[in-house]
Amino acid sequence: MQSHRLVGPDGVEVPNAFDIALHPADLAELAAYQSSLETRIARYLSGFADERGLIPVGAVSVTLVPDPGLRRRALRVDARMADPHIGPSTRPVAPLGSTELLPRVQRESNNDAAMAESLVLVLEDGRQLNVTNGSLRIGRALDNDLVIADSRVSRYHAQIVRDVHGPLVRDLGSTNGTAVDGRVVGEDRLANGDRLSLGGYQIEVHVGPAPGARPGPDWR
Repeated sequence: MQSHRLVGPDGVEVPNAFDIALHPADLAELAAYQSSLETRIARYLSGFADERGLIPVGAVSVTLVPDPGLRRRALRVDARMADPHIGPSTRPVAPLGSTELLPRVQRESNNDAAMAESLVLVLEDGRQLNVTNGSLRIGRALDNDLVIADSRVSRYHAQIVRDVHGPLVRDLGSTNGTAVDGRVVGEDRLANGDRLSLGGYQIEVHVGPAPGARPGPDWR
């Protein structure tokens, strides 16, 4: 990643697609959990880039491939910059299509009935967030409404909005996905007791009275 750096319009840009070549026998030993391993390596690389101020040109992907020409226990890594417009991206410009509907949702959330019920998020470390506004953007980037410093969470991961029908969660093209009670979703309604997963980072959803919950800005 670091040996293929380029200065781009947003800063120092680096490859986002990585092929890791292994001897076929070595790859066969990993077959049972190859997909999980590829996902975890991609998650690590995303965090590695973020910590160093590097910008992958799109969502980081890792693929393990066989190469009979390699000796056992050796590997070769091929890095390339894949088109950022293919597949999801965690860069700020990517979620434009997802946020086009926000003005409509925001207007509806002004309805008194929509705001009558409280919405409380309990983070996996036990902290509580009382969602008092019509929308809440979640991610690692510091300009989110709820900042979660966890490598599993994308820079701009998901958004919770409240409309006349209640709260819903909308994925913003995250790398590791958004799930509700184990179901990967692009957008879905939230109900009391739901477990929201942001790439594996767990959040409990509570709809209704929530005495003692602290206001949103305390959790920035």
